[in-house]
Amino acid sequence: RKPQGIISLHESCRVSRAEGSNTFEIATSGKMYYLTADSQPLVEEWVRVLQNVVQRNALRLLLSRQDQAPTLQGWLVKVKHGHSRRVWCVLLGKMFVYFRSPNEQNPLGQLNMRDSRVEEVKNSSVCSS
Repeated sequence: RKPQGIISLHESCRVSRAEGSNTFEIATSGKMYYLTADSQPLVEEWVRVLQNVVQRNALRLLLSRQDQAPTLQGWLVKVKHGHSRRVWCVLLGKMFVYFRSPNEQNPLGQLNMRDSRVEEVKNSSVCSS
């Protein structure tokens, strides 16, 4: 089948869901798109995936800028579900990005620090190897 249209998910897009309905919206610089799914779980999945795409596109743009020097970078230990591993971390503006190594181009993940809280962990059970 031929697509009826294309919505470009640029870094300036906003994807959000309407409370209490199966509808979500994609806001671009020039137009608003309203899409409806068959169920709430499906809406939540679409919104999560599309927000991830928009965030990855913004991250790619941020990482490609030659004039953007990292605020801070270095090796840290990331702990998730009791498992730890060393990752190369870069703070670019308000984006905290982590990679397998300093030479990697594709990040393992990122956090928007705008909505985050940072606390020091005094008694960590993480063992370094």
